Amino acid sequence: PFFLLLSLLLIFFIKFERMKSNVSDEEIKSPLIGKSFPKINIVEFGKIKNIDFNKYKNKNFAINFFASWCLPCKIEAPLLNELSSKIDIIGISYKDNKTGMVDFLKNYGNPYKQIGIDKSGSIAIEWGVYGVPETFIINNNGNIIFKHTGPINHDNLNNKIIPLISKND
Repeated sequence: PFFLLLSLLLIFFIKFERMKSNVSDEEIKSPLIGKSFPKINIVEFGKIKNIDFNKYKNKNFAINFFASWCLPCKIEAPLLNELSSKIDIIGISYKDNKTGMVDFLKNYGNPYKQIGIDKSGSIAIEWGVYGVPETFIINNNGNIIFKHTGPINHDNLNNKIIPLISKND
């Protein structure tokens, strides 16, 4: 009970400090912004080869870390389907199992051109992911230009992401 209370107080303190500084979870800045995305091997779901990022050379695309057990991922799914009509999205299945991921895609749609597998979480660490969902926008030069932590909502999509994509076409 003591550790539970201590944990809750710590969470409350962190949230309070963020509120004081007007920084929301979705605005957590990434040190990767403006830099080339991490060039690491990501095994493609259902295949024995790695995702070929050369397919996305000279065009904008998104990387979305998700999981079937993630409630916010289910909430943002319809908006990712909408976003996928504007740019290609690569999904990274984070610490998930095959059955859960397949069921998730069947129930919520599949906006992804390709899906990579991150069973251990090591890919997420390379990308600086705090938790799922997280979405990165990569420009046509291969640089990360935007990171969104948490589920994308209509405001994020229409007022931040789509204008950013249009500006960087």
